[in-house]
Amino acid sequence: MGLAPSPLWEFFHKLSEFYGNNKTHYAAICKGCIESHITALENEDTEKLMSGAISERRGEVELRAAASELPPKIQGSTARLAQHLTTTFQLAGEASHKFHLTP
Repeated sequence: MGLAPSPLWEFFHKLSEFYGNNKTHYAAICKGCIESHITALENEDTEKLMSGAISERRGEVELRAAASELPPKIQGSTARLAQHLTTTFQLAGEASHKFHLTP
């Protein structure tokens, strides 16, 4: 029986693949980074819409799919998850308070 997963996984999507050559830890993508990329893509669509480059904005499903491809995958070890959260502006405050993380 393995160890219980870290509560830090609340802030990440756990991928079905291992991280790189590491067969101990799964790859992860930060939920806050995805949300940040969604906002950036929405802003990009607004600018293109206003300039006439596009006729309509992308839908939520399309935005989320595009944004999910942008953040880098990180190693799903507790240390790497915590390190990422201390440097990610989107979730740093919430995670730092909840888990007493320090940069």
